Formats: sequence, structure tokens, C-alpha cells
Amino acid sequence: MRARGILIAVAAALAAAGGVVLIGHHGHSPPPRLERAAGAPRTSTTAATATTTGESTSTTGTSGRTKPTSVRTTVTRAGTAPTAGRSTTPTPIAPGNGPRPVPAPIDGVTIDDVSTISDVVAGAEAFGHFPTTRVVLDYGGTSNTEYADAIRQLAPHSYVMAELLDSSDMPQAQDDPSAEHNRIAAYLSDLGRYVDIWEVGNEVNGDWTCAANPCDSAGYKAGADMTVAAYQQVVAAGYPAALTLYYNPGCPSDPGEPDPITYTNTFLTSPTATQMRSGLRYVLLSYYETQCDNQRPSAGALAGYLQQLHSLYPNAQVGFGEVGLPNEIGKCGPGCYDARRYPSATAQAESIIKYYCGLDPGLSYYAGGCFWWYYAEDALPYRGNAIWQAINAAFA
Repeated sequence: MRARGILIAVAAALAAAGGVVLIGHHGHSPPPRLERAAGAPRTSTTAATATTTGESTSTTGTSGRTKPTSVRTTVTRAGTAPTAGRSTTPTPIAPGNGPRPVPAPIDGVTIDDVSTISDVVAGAEAFGHFPTTRVVLDYGGTSNTEYADAIRQLAPHSYVMAELLDSSDMPQAQDDPSAEHNRIAAYLSDLGRYVDIWEVGNEVNGDWTCAANPCDSAGYKAGADMTVAAYQQVVAAGYPAALTLYYNPGCPSDPGEPDPITYTNTFLTSPTATQMRSGLRYVLLSYYETQCDNQRPSAGALAGYLQQLHSLYPNAQVGFGEVGLPNEIGKCGPGCYDARRYPSATAQAESIIKYYCGLDPGLSYYAGGCFWWYYAEDALPYRGNAIWQAINAAFA
């Protein structure tokens, strides 16, 4: 994720989006997705479709919307079938023998700090459905031994998705491809027994992911090559791979920033990239509606976009790999959330969680997801925590 902490420049987002549990990293302060000053919204060049089943949001809407919590927001489209409902009983699992099959829909959260793993484990145990926790492997600071110990504790209570490299660290990693290759090899060796999904690229089409800022074509190509190389290492070790793209139609951070479809058709066209597109198990979207004029795409609009994405990654399940606010709730002032529509950052966070984490666009290959970014900071410890309760309810 690009936006954590203080907001620096004008950001981007999209006109369609989705949810899972992630473990993020504390060790550095990446370049934030820029938040516009409060009260100074930018008019998007694209009209936002914002009708949904059960909840609607427009750029002039008000707070207090509700979505039925007993069913997911669903749209049925021709040629598709709704995803299967969840089991009411957590799946029995035996971690430690390599990747386990993760049933859809994925119920995901993200963590970027394993120092409070006991709280993460307690929250995972308390969920009504067996979650998937996305652990962000920090670029320096945390040892493989610490990660291995934390993931061993977590794996009996959650599927584990390991994010190899956050988008904010891509410029640094591109400086030394051989060092990044060795870093990935060490993670695969030390953590592979307990990780179920490996995320080989995070928001790789974002304009902040290159040494040149904003990215130029050469920078995007270098990032794409690095992502393909990471994928080749993961699949050579026999593990399933996921790719997260930054969903930004209608509001890119920079005019040259490609949307996921354009990025795929421009920078992932080599023979090895084409092999990756066919072999990826998951292709996920990262979407921060506060970075896109608070536009909330309808379930139908999202279904249409995900269908286009699936045509480029035909063997992958599609979904949401990251949603949230641009900062943790405790540090999220009026410029960080839509104070025109919501009485607090918590209120907007709960609305985002209900919509994207509970969404079902009616596609048989929809993976679910969610992966609230600041899960550890916003939702833990879980007892009496409104954000944890909202995530649990959305996963029901």
C-alpha cells in the first residue's frame, strides 16, 4: 500500500472495487497515497456509478446508509453464477506441510507487524469464519526467524498469504535484482511450509513504484520484469501465486499511470509474462475510495470490470486484495476521511468494510478478499472493537 501516515500528493483510485485479512509492516514509512485537503474535492473526469444492492454512495451522498448483513451485496450477470455460500464451521486444517487449498470466498485481513502476533491469533480464532491473514514481509527490519515463528503460531487459526514486497519498497528492490532474488529464495525456504498463497506483486501499476517518480515506461517495465521473476521463483518452488493491481480508473495519481487492464496489455506481454498471466491463482484489486473522490462503484460496475480482468488472467480467481483508509483510524483526521458525509473515520471505515468485504458480484470465479490494511492497528485487540466486529459481520 502506498498511503500510510502523512499524506503527500494527489492520489488516485477508481470507478469499481472489493476484500481479506492482511498483516502489514511497521518498519518504515512509505510514500503515502496523497489525500486531498479537506473540503477541496477534485471533480473526476469519469462519472461514478454508485448504485448498489442494499447500500448506495455517491459523491454527494450522506452517511447513515445500511446494507443487509444477512446476505452479501449481489448482482447476477448473464453467463455467471453466484459464488457458493460459506460454511458455518471453520475448515479443519493441518498447517506445516506446504500450501493448503483456500476455499472461496476468502475472508482476508492484512498485518504488517508480527510483534503482537498473540492479538492477531486471538482475533483469528474469534472470527465466525476461518480467515486468511495477509502478512506483509517488510523490506528489512524483521528477521526470517521472527516471521517463521509468528506464522507458525498463526497458521492453525488462519490461512496465510505472504506479501513478498510492498509497492512502496519496489523502487529500492529494483536497485539490486540479485539481492531481491536471494531475499525471495530465503523466504520461500524459511516460510514455505506455513504459507498458503504468495503475493508476487503489490499495486505494481502504481506510479510510485519506480525509481523515477512518477514512473515512466522504462520504470513500469522494470517493475513488471521484477514481478515476473518473483512469480517464476514461487511457482518453481511449487507454491500458488497472487498478484495485486492498483484499481484507479477515472482517478490515476498521475496522467501516465495505467489502470490494471492497460498495464497488463502494455507491460505483461512477453512470453514469460504471458505464462504468469496464465498461471496466477489469484488476481486482486487494491482500492481506496477516499483516494478516488469517495466514489463507490456499484456491484454491477465491479462485476463488469472483474470480467474484463479475468479475460486477461483466465485461470485466476479475482477479488479484492486491499481496502481501507489512507491512515490508521486513530491518526485519521478530517482530511483522511470524508468528513462531509461521515461523523468520524470509524464510521466511514465501517461503511467501507460492510460494502467491499461483504460484496459478491455474482461471478463463479470471484475470490472475495477484503484484506483491510490497518487491521492490527484498527481492529486489535478484538474484544469490544467496532472495526473487528464490522469485519466479522461482513464475512458472515
